[in-house]
Amino acid sequence: MPATSLLISHHEMNTARNAGKARPLSQAITEFVRYWGDWWVSSADGWLRITDTHLASRLDIIRARLETTDEDAACRRSQQKEESSW
Repeated sequence: MPATSLLISHHEMNTARNAGKARPLSQAITEFVRYWGDWWVSSADGWLRITDTHLASRLDIIRARLETTDEDAACRRSQQKEESSW
């Protein structure tokens, strides 16, 4: 069921992350999480849905760049393994 409020509990977010329904911005940046099509930020009281469309679009851009960087790094590692096995 989609999150409909502006604040959800840490328990709900942890459950979603464990189920693979929520993904952090990156492995190193876990205070921003994509869940049910929205970005959420961690706070002391729970997780706040990000309603600022500019910030949300910037997070989307950053995530896309990080995923591209991760894919490039994985490709280089794979090529290095192949070359070292010759």
